[in-house]
Amino acid sequence: MKCCLIFQRSLFWLAQVVDGGGEKVLRLSEQELVRLLEDNVCRLLHSCPLQQLSIGEFLRMYAKTCGGCLCLEDFGVSTVVDLIAKIPYLAKVY
Repeated sequence: MKCCLIFQRSLFWLAQVVDGGGEKVLRLSEQELVRLLEDNVCRLLHSCPLQQLSIGEFLRMYAKTCGGCLCLEDFGVSTVVDLIAKIPYLAKVY
């Protein structure tokens, strides 16, 4: 019983059930999405010369390096600059 409670609590922080147009869907929590973004941006910047990347190239290089497209809407933003503002301790726009 104790294991079930621990699992349910950790699952709560990891994923959430949302209504997707009349159908319930399971998706990562915002906290987990940001954590995944942090890991992927870190990997992406480490693969770039001088650990820098043009904002105009960010989405293309993200897809190439991380193996999938980044959906800005998943993070509630419409621009890459707004996305990077969600992780100011990891990356900055100059």
